[in-house]
Amino acid sequence: MFVLFPAFLVLHIFGVILWAGGSIVQYIFFTDMPEDCHPNEQSFFIDLIRKVTRVMALTGTGVVWLSGLTMIFIQGSEWLTAHGFIHIKISLGLIAAVLTLMAFYAIRKTAALCSAESPDPAAVMPSMKRWKTLQTILLITLGTAVLVAVFRFFN
Repeated sequence: MFVLFPAFLVLHIFGVILWAGGSIVQYIFFTDMPEDCHPNEQSFFIDLIRKVTRVMALTGTGVVWLSGLTMIFIQGSEWLTAHGFIHIKISLGLIAAVLTLMAFYAIRKTAALCSAESPDPAAVMPSMKRWKTLQTILLITLGTAVLVAVFRFFN
């Protein structure tokens, strides 16, 4: 069983890269969406955000959680209690997963507002601002989790 641990660790790191990469791509490319753009352009941007979230961020989240729980199962509960930083990583990962889902549902709501017969830009922009705020908090949380994992401040 311990032979599988490095393979799941690599899978876990790949998932974190996919999750964080998807979130960073969204944040960089889509936070500067102009407020006065045409509703068709808004709809295009929002559909693209949904696709990036679904393909990269949600897939990365699933890979991280499945590989992480498998590594905990392989190592046993003694390993979990012996490393204090693991509890912080799990807590930050849970917060980041919830934020990812909240951002995904916020962008779904925004897409529903944009796909209406006559989309109102005044109704779309508050939803986009909520998404931007969630993405900012998500990136800070993911960055903190990665720092805790790499430097292991708490042993």
